[in-house]
Amino acid sequence: LDKQFRNAICDSYDFLKAPDFLALPEPWKVIVGRLLNKERAMRPHNAAQIATILRKIGGI
Repeated sequence: LDKQFRNAICDSYDFLKAPDFLALPEPWKVIVGRLLNKERAMRPHNAAQIATILRKIGGI
């Protein structure tokens, strides 16, 4: 990860506006956004959910 993007995530800045995030394809923005969501209820609950989502968007 780009250092600025990493800092935006780790320091709880608005990573949604980071150039590296904006450069991602739309499906990847959705999954990364969900994984990094500050609200636990909005994040995927287990690895199986993440794998299913990645398969649907062609990531694996």
